[in-house]
Amino acid sequence: MVNTLSGRGQLIRLWLDQERACVVSQQRITAVTGWHVHHIVRRVDGGSNARANLVMVHVVCHQKIHSRGLTVTKPAPN
Repeated sequence: MVNTLSGRGQLIRLWLDQERACVVSQQRITAVTGWHVHHIVRRVDGGSNARANLVMVHVVCHQKIHSRGLTVTKPAPN
């Protein structure tokens, strides 16, 4: 996503929609902390790449989602 202008725009919108914070840890996402884009509904289960199905999380938090079977929801808009 970071390699195209539209992909960068989508990342920025996700980041701003989440108030710059990881939806799992509620800690700030920065270039230093790194991030991963997580599909709420997995693509193999019919999920899409639409912004409504994506959230940004820290890399470690993404690992926790999958290893612990955590359920992630999209933050409510302000």
